[in-house]
Amino acid sequence: MLVAATILAVTVLLINNLYQANENAVNDRFREHQSLVGRHLGQQIEQSLRDPSRDVQVLSGYASIQHRDTEVMTADIHEWFNLQNRDYVKAISVYDAKGTIICSTTEEATGQNHSNSDFFQWATRKENKGKLFISSLIRAEDNHSDRPPSFRFLIVTPVYQETFDSRYRTPGHEFVGVLTAAIDLDEIVDAFIPMLSTNLTKEQVWIMDTVGSVLTHSKHPEMISRNIRRQDETCMQCHISFDYIDTILAERQGTVEYALREQPRKLATFVPFRYENASWIIVVNVPLDVVSGLLQKQKALAILLIGAMLIVLAGAFVMFNRSNRLMIRAQEEAKQWREKRELENRIRESEEHYRQLVESSPDLIAVCCEEKIVFVNAAAVHLLGATSTDELIGKPALEIVYPDDREMAKSRMAGVLAEGKPAPMAEERLLRVDGNAIDVEDAVTFTTHLGKPAVQVVGRDTTERKRIGRRLEEERNLLRTIIEAIPDEIAVKDVERRFLVVNPATVRALNGASAEEIIGKRDEDLIPEHLLKEAKWEENAVLAVGGHTQNRVADKVDPETGEIERSLLISKIPLKDSNGKI
Repeated sequence: MLVAATILAVTVLLINNLYQANENAVNDRFREHQSLVGRHLGQQIEQSLRDPSRDVQVLSGYASIQHRDTEVMTADIHEWFNLQNRDYVKAISVYDAKGTIICSTTEEATGQNHSNSDFFQWATRKENKGKLFISSLIRAEDNHSDRPPSFRFLIVTPVYQETFDSRYRTPGHEFVGVLTAAIDLDEIVDAFIPMLSTNLTKEQVWIMDTVGSVLTHSKHPEMISRNIRRQDETCMQCHISFDYIDTILAERQGTVEYALREQPRKLATFVPFRYENASWIIVVNVPLDVVSGLLQKQKALAILLIGAMLIVLAGAFVMFNRSNRLMIRAQEEAKQWREKRELENRIRESEEHYRQLVESSPDLIAVCCEEKIVFVNAAAVHLLGATSTDELIGKPALEIVYPDDREMAKSRMAGVLAEGKPAPMAEERLLRVDGNAIDVEDAVTFTTHLGKPAVQVVGRDTTERKRIGRRLEEERNLLRTIIEAIPDEIAVKDVERRFLVVNPATVRALNGASAEEIIGKRDEDLIPEHLLKEAKWEENAVLAVGGHTQNRVADKVDPETGEIERSLLISKIPLKDSNGKI
């Protein structure tokens, strides 16, 4: 118990130190996370500005804009504006050399003069040719009553008469005006905030420039375009002090705590944003009780950990009694591990045996994956007339199939891959490397290759067998022709005396029955009863004699004249039909 109490005291001390370290880590990590959110928002804003910036520079190169062809220019900028389909681009405008808007996608803007504006004075300087300028502090008053005023800014580029076009006079290489795109910053922020953090709302984000002018603030839209340093009595209704604003403007990156009247303290994380000449500060603020809530959870976890330690100490005695069983279990696991290793060795041996079997097999064995040959054995290389496996591996599988049989082969392989069931034996023709066709009889089964579905083809060469079969068929047809041409009666029966072959003379002798009616029948089905006894006796005499061949001649003599009416030659010859039956 003394040891247990000592361990518990040391554990509580360590947990307390861990809690303090976690508290500092949570604060640091929370600030780092908020800073990361601000930087990511800045990156998204910058990415959103690159496309319209490129659009403005591309449009400034249009001949219609450089030569101030109003009709064509109006069509060009409206077409471009509609094609881009970017909700945060609110207008594209073209200014002449005196600062007057001569064409705009917003009709009410046409005719306005901005010659004294900062961006127009910047654009008239030749060193700014081809550059971009961000002009701030434009407040948009929308007609929608439910939408507060929003902050917009201009992406500006000078327009010089540089582009040659046959419709206009030769370029004068002179400054002819300005091209601008009006961007709604609030819509960009609204679009990307949900993607940055599920717990972040647009009211927690606001942006100002480096002199303190508010660019976007969803919670206080009345502050947009106003300088935050110019406080009045209404500002002091919410704010206790503006020292945190001075810190943000002075440091431009970091974190600061501040308080509002009748509201919990807040933590503001701020990061700088720069694009072209624009220099802004993005501020992300959250209530401090969000952080303190996390710390309370850490404290609760620390208490739970202490309780867990008490339970662990109480259960240590029980665990000690179970140590022997754990040791036995460990021994069993070691035994299972050894058995697993032995099983793996057997599997490897089995694979090696299978590999040797495949390589030594006289039959063609090939594996096709994704319609290509990935494996062939030595028999396949020899059968297809290749010099090595490299000559076949990698080739399309259907390329070695005879053209007329490719559709059948493709269908069989597709069926095996789809159903996972083997395809029955079938005959098809393959093409050797030298272009000659060979007959094979093969079966297709499902397998895998490197984790992918594949088919295994096992086949044997039937070219010689078919040649012999064709020769036998020719001889059989010749024999049939000879038998049918002999005028004497010729018939072949099986051991059960069923007719197998009859020639036309036999057909005529059997009362004109057709060959189809005779085949498969016995004598008693065709010959009258008084003639059967003699015929059966002669056949029985031949069949009763052992040996493979036996001949017997029987003559039928006319009892009145004593002349031989008919001679019968009966031969016992062992024959086998196509099924191997004698």
